[in-house]
Amino acid sequence: MIEARGLTKRYGDTLAVDHLSFSVEPGRITGFLGPNGAGKTTTMRLILGLDRPTDGMVTVNGKAFAQLARPMREVGALLDAKAVHGGRSAYNHLLCLAQANNLPRRRVDEVLELVGLSAVAKKRSKGFSLGMGQRLGIAGALLGDPAILMFDEPVNGLDPEGILWIRNLMKALAAEGRTVFVSSHLMSEMENTAEHLIVIGRGRLIADCTVPEFIAANSSQTVRVRTPEQDALAKVVAAAGGSVHDEGAASAPTGSGTLRSRMPCGCTSSHPARHRWKRPSWN
Repeated sequence: MIEARGLTKRYGDTLAVDHLSFSVEPGRITGFLGPNGAGKTTTMRLILGLDRPTDGMVTVNGKAFAQLARPMREVGALLDAKAVHGGRSAYNHLLCLAQANNLPRRRVDEVLELVGLSAVAKKRSKGFSLGMGQRLGIAGALLGDPAILMFDEPVNGLDPEGILWIRNLMKALAAEGRTVFVSSHLMSEMENTAEHLIVIGRGRLIADCTVPEFIAANSSQTVRVRTPEQDALAKVVAAAGGSVHDEGAASAPTGSGTLRSRMPCGCTSSHPARHRWKRPSWN
C-alpha cells in the first residue's frame, strides 16, 4: 500500500506537487491521471525516494522507501524505459539488477519469457525499438516479484497487441492482490485499464474516485437536432432542464438550423437525432 499525506515538492519557484494526499490500495489497478506536466512523474519519484519532498510524506507499506530492507522485492517500478546501458544485452541488464539485489538468476529467464523478449535476450538493448525497451523496463520492474508495482506511461511505444498485453498483465497482477499504480495522460487508456482514479492537475488533487464516478461527474450527453422551428424547440428543451447551443447551418433553408441540446439525466427526445457521448476533457 502507498500512502501520501500533504506531499509537496518545490523546485525553486516552481511548485511541482502541491499538498497531495491519497492512498493506493492493493488488489486493484489505480490510475494516476493528468495532463503532461501535472506532476505525475515527480510524485512517483518522491514515492521511490529519488527526490526528497519539500513538505509532507509518502510511505510504502508504512515505511519510507529508503527504510525498506529489500526494496526490489517490495516495489517494482518503470519510470524511464531508456535508463538502460545500450551496450548491455537484455539478459545482462536484468542479471546485473538481480545480482545487485540478491535475486536468483532464474528470475531473469522467467521475466524475459513473461514479457516476450526471450528471443532477443542476448542482443544489445541499444538496437531495441521503443516498444521492446518498454517491455525490458517492465521485466526489470517484475524481477523481484514485488507486491507493489508502479508504471509511468507503460503503453508508450507499444503496438495494439502490446497495449492489450500490458493491460491484461496489470489486471492479472491486481487479481493476485498486488498494488498496481499506473500513470497516463490518456483518459481513454485509464477507462480501459484502471478501476480507481487519482486525478491531478498542476500538482493538485482533482479527483480520487472510481472510473465510473469520474466519467459520470465530468461528461454529458448531447443530442444534435436539425429543425425549422429552432425557437420553439429551444424553449421545450430549456423547460425540461436542458441547454441549447445553436451550431448554425449555412446551407440550411431559411428559418432552419442545427441545434445541439444537452439534456439532464432521464430526459429523452422524440426528434430524429444523432446521439453523441462527450468524454471528459482537460478543458
